[in-house]
Amino acid sequence: MRPRYSLLAVFLLLPFLFACQQRPASNTTTATAKPEQRGIGTRGGRVVYRVSSPPKTFNYLVANDEPSILTAFFLLNSRLVEFDHTTQTYVPGLAESWTTGPDRLSVDIRLRDGLKFSDGQPLTSSDVAFALEAAYDERNKAEVFRDALLINGKPITVKVIDDRNLQFVLPETIAAPENYLYNIAALPRSVLEAE
Repeated sequence: MRPRYSLLAVFLLLPFLFACQQRPASNTTTATAKPEQRGIGTRGGRVVYRVSSPPKTFNYLVANDEPSILTAFFLLNSRLVEFDHTTQTYVPGLAESWTTGPDRLSVDIRLRDGLKFSDGQPLTSSDVAFALEAAYDERNKAEVFRDALLINGKPITVKVIDDRNLQFVLPETIAAPENYLYNIAALPRSVLEAE
């Protein structure tokens, strides 16, 4: 009797096994797709985005609730690199280019020319370095971003070369430094350093 029940169970479960293995209809683009065209924004206009409650802060490092992180990090700031969902690749954001060193322990970053904060002040590599240093500063209680920027519990160090160039020195080799570059948005050193 038992073999009959086992056989019955197998036949009843067979459709479920095949249903799990079927691939859904593909609506993804091919590898030859070009990244979305990025334009330069114009002053004025408006952005409408719905959040569940008002943000508590516009400083993404001290944000610890979803509306604040969404607003401060994703809507008000640009990151060093952005993620193009169409091509599933990282594309330039604030960084014009980035190069991983041959030792895989450094990333040289060149910022776009003419970057400015919303108040018109220039955005430089010093501001990017300040943001990274501020993320690691215990006084800021920036656990969300600090943890996302640690590599096996160790921080990334930064060297400012000039206004447009800087270098990240990694504590150990990693497969995709872009994952870390995506989590860094510049903060104005001239405004926030004294605070």
